[in-house]
Amino acid sequence: MCFADTHGVPPKMTLGSWDAIFHAGDFYNRLRKTAANQPSDSLRAWISAQKATIYAVHGNHDIRDQDNLWTKAHDPSGTCIEMDEAWLFGVGWNGEHFFETPTEEDLQKVCEWCIRASKMKVTKPKPFILLTHYPPSIPHSGNAAGFMYKCIGDLVDYLKPKLVIAGHLHQNGPKFRMDGDRMTLFPSHEGIGVQLLGDAIQLV
Repeated sequence: MCFADTHGVPPKMTLGSWDAIFHAGDFYNRLRKTAANQPSDSLRAWISAQKATIYAVHGNHDIRDQDNLWTKAHDPSGTCIEMDEAWLFGVGWNGEHFFETPTEEDLQKVCEWCIRASKMKVTKPKPFILLTHYPPSIPHSGNAAGFMYKCIGDLVDYLKPKLVIAGHLHQNGPKFRMDGDRMTLFPSHEGIGVQLLGDAIQLV
């Protein structure tokens, strides 16, 4: 099950038995590094209730971990994690305040770490998944051009993942697109179920 940009509201899980939960960043909402926000009982309850493995990357709002999401979740940002059916790569980033967004240079460093991890860690032939808060620069309708990143697009071209799960755009555009046999998901806070069957991907 894939989510992004839930912004302080617990994700709503659809019916089904999910092997993993992917969150593409902005789990929290409007945090600052020095703010004294209190932990959210509803978010903590959601985190503790999940039996499926949670994978999450930081978005620009995810400055502090007041509800201990990343204590339970696996963060693949700048590296890769071996899953049963795939290799998971991640790109996340946050600054000092929720309204800061990264430059190309900021994200280029994370992308380079992913490329290095692909050379050093990938030992078995499995499909690649990229979980990123910041979308690749791909053709997209709406006014999203300023929120997409060339370096993420270059990383996609290098890794050739079967599935890209991206955030940051909320509902500004389509929920998914196909480029050849690669699927790019923009799940937003509503979430999208997806199934990986070998080299085939389908929405569920």
